[in-house]
This record gives sequence, C-alpha cells and structure tokens, in this order.
Amino acid sequence: MKPQQWRGDDGTTPLNPPEVFVPKDSPVIFCLGAMQELSAALGVARSLIKEPSLSELDDMLRETQRHLYVVKCDFASISEEVVINGKKIPRPSDEDVLKVDEHVQLLETKLGNKPDRFILECGDPAAAAVFMANEVARRAERLLISLEATITEQGDSLIPKIKACQQYLNHLSYQLYLMARVINRTLGVPEESISTNGLTGEVTVVADRGN
Repeated sequence: MKPQQWRGDDGTTPLNPPEVFVPKDSPVIFCLGAMQELSAALGVARSLIKEPSLSELDDMLRETQRHLYVVKCDFASISEEVVINGKKIPRPSDEDVLKVDEHVQLLETKLGNKPDRFILECGDPAAAAVFMANEVARRAERLLISLEATITEQGDSLIPKIKACQQYLNHLSYQLYLMARVINRTLGVPEESISTNGLTGEVTVVADRGN
C-alpha cells in the first residue's frame, strides 16, 4: 500500500490566492515561517504566565499573536486586492506599530531605567520564554532584511510590506526584551547581568535583586 499523496509532498506550498505555489524553502516562506515560530514562542510564554499581576502582559502577548496573524495574511497575499476568492484579506495598519510603541513606554515606566548592561536571558520561566521570543523576532527581522535584497521586479509589491513588517518586528523585539525584564522584576526574581573587569578582562555574572 502506497502512502497517500498530500498537498505539499512535492516541496511546494501555496500563497494567497491558493493557485500561487512557491518552494517551501523560498525566502518568502522562511520569513512567514519565522513569524509563525514567533507566534508559537509567544504562546509558550503565555502558558507560563500564571500570576494575576502579569495579566496585562498576557493581554499584550495575545494582541501580538493576533497582529502577527494579520501580518502573515497580508504578507502571503500576492494580490493587493481587498477581496480574494470571495474572502476579505486582513491587512495591518500603522496603528499596530503605534500600539507597540505604547507598550514600550508602559514597560519602560514599569522597569524604571533604560538597559545599561548585558542582561542574561534567564529568571522566571515566563521571562526566559519571552527572552527566547525576542530572539525569534530578531531572526525574523533579519530574514526580512535579507528578503528585500532578493526581490525581483515581479515582487516589487512586497517591498512596502517588507519595510513595514521589519519596522514592526524591530519595535516588537524591544518590547519583548523589556517585558521579560519586567516579569522578573514583578515576581522579585534576581536579574543576572554580565560584569567585565576592565583590567583583567575577567567576565563574571552578577545577580541583582534590585535590578
């Protein structure tokens, strides 16, 4: 008995509209995959947020997952039409980036100081998960920057989307970095940072409960 043939067994995957197929290792798919991985990483972080005092941060992460879905829908659309095959395509707006900036301002206020040292990605499990999500966001951003260099004339319509998405991820990654630190501070978990002796070059880890 032969295995059933599934869509995608030929190494391709559809974009929107569904008739457009590209290789699964296409640069566009790498970018979409990284954003999907980011959403999954945020889901892991949310599953670890247990304290009621962190409910506001959970709301932020849920909203981020929603917006990432909208971005992916827009990014996967070859056509700029509002309705494709009878379905209205979700499209992101500048308001989403502005919302991230509002989150950043709130988190900076909670933290009380600007980052001034190298912080180790650790602490409460929820914080560690958000730190990891931050790194996934950075990788997705790098993939988008690389993607722009590969775009041909046929893909010119993607360039504005790439720029907007790269800006969003750049802002979001900073939000996630701040959020991880705020989680540790809220829960009273010591923050670990790197200290380098300027004379000997010795690197040590310093735990600071007061952050």
